Amino acid sequence: MPHNIPPEIAILPAKFQRMFLLCPEYVPRKKLAELANLSPKTLANRDSNRTGPTQKGFLFNKVVYPRLEAVLWLYQHYRDEPPSRKSSGAKR
Repeated sequence: MPHNIPPEIAILPAKFQRMFLLCPEYVPRKKLAELANLSPKTLANRDSNRTGPTQKGFLFNKVVYPRLEAVLWLYQHYRDEPPSRKSSGAKR
């Protein structure tokens, strides 16, 4: 396995393996929301509803997720492709 990819990640599609390699050890909520194409507030709501990643911690008063947990959660919830953000603002 290249770059010490854990077995759980090695069986995932290449885009999730790349994501694992590019993410820091602890992924900030803002970064995970960006990867999932969600608002950080939406991810906070999912945490509150217990539908977000199961493990989280705090680093400098910011919510962070372990990299392995974050990538596995993304895969489980967005295998095909992340949800598209709904545009906000005035209708065109």
